[in-house]
Amino acid sequence: MFYFMLAETRIETAKEEISGFVKFLIDNPFGVALTLIFLVALVGAFAAARKRDRCLKKLRDYPVTVRDQAGRSIWGQLKVFSKGLELMYAQSTENTKKQSILLYEPELTSLLAIYRFLDRLEGDVAARRNRQVRLLIQLRPAARLWRGIRNVLNTFRDAFVQVMGATLTQAAKTTPNPLLTAGQAPLTSLGTTIVGELGLAYEPILEQYIGSPVVLEFTNPADAEKRVNELRGYLAEYSEKYVLLVNVRHAFHDEAPLSAGGTQLLEGRLLLRIVEERLVIENRSAIAVTVEGITVSAETVTMSTPVPPLQTVEVPLPPQARAGGAKAILAYERELDLIVPRTCGFVRFAVEDEG
Repeated sequence: MFYFMLAETRIETAKEEISGFVKFLIDNPFGVALTLIFLVALVGAFAAARKRDRCLKKLRDYPVTVRDQAGRSIWGQLKVFSKGLELMYAQSTENTKKQSILLYEPELTSLLAIYRFLDRLEGDVAARRNRQVRLLIQLRPAARLWRGIRNVLNTFRDAFVQVMGATLTQAAKTTPNPLLTAGQAPLTSLGTTIVGELGLAYEPILEQYIGSPVVLEFTNPADAEKRVNELRGYLAEYSEKYVLLVNVRHAFHDEAPLSAGGTQLLEGRLLLRIVEERLVIENRSAIAVTVEGITVSAETVTMSTPVPPLQTVEVPLPPQARAGGAKAILAYERELDLIVPRTCGFVRFAVEDEG
């Protein structure tokens, strides 16, 4: 009996507290409006700080190589933020002890691609990548359901916000109340913030090929000749700014400047240096490289010298290259996953699955 009376007392107390809180809200519309405005700012700031591009997130915490449109490359472990990227170096750079490099949002406009090379992944990292790619290509029913819900939300997000605003407007007209009038704008803004952050890019023409093999046309905007490369892979994800392809094989043709101090490629595992009248190529990677030629003053001496993995090869320098200003033309092929800005590449063809 005692516990029954105690429960009744607590229920009555709760009713009085709720009634008092409601009365406070009605009597203090201005304070409530300020509270709502504060909530809008708080939720908006939190959502904006937590939002990450859904393509970039897939490569987060992996070793990647970032290449810009001018041909410069940097590499490290990728950290993704709402307004930029950070690459953590595998080891501090010589002399300066730099541990990472920060890339801010305006700098990403000159981005050409972000590569995740498979030959750089080992052990648990390689296994984690393989699991991720398998799930991206073979979507589970729960993942497809979530994509469908997200796409519906994105398609109708404007309608959701308009309905919320219309409902509050009608409620204020039907039941004149300073609370509704004061809180209408903040509540509508709050709905816009939440729905806007949850809504993501949805394009039916691309959505149908998620997990399927496609060909992406890829062009460097800084290339005067506007040469088009075709990259074949599986469409794993897309966003408003980027496209993510996985299981890509790509043939690279790079020009490496030659100097006595040495030039590094393949994330520091391919070293080219001039020793007296010879070009020494030390290949510490698992990639086979071919020296296709040496260019000096727009003239190219053609050759086809293979440099196998984990070997060092010496190539005689042409006489005109010994004065400086020479570049080596290198060719190699790598397996990779990559993110391409949609300003540089777009899905052009659907292709058959080769298994």
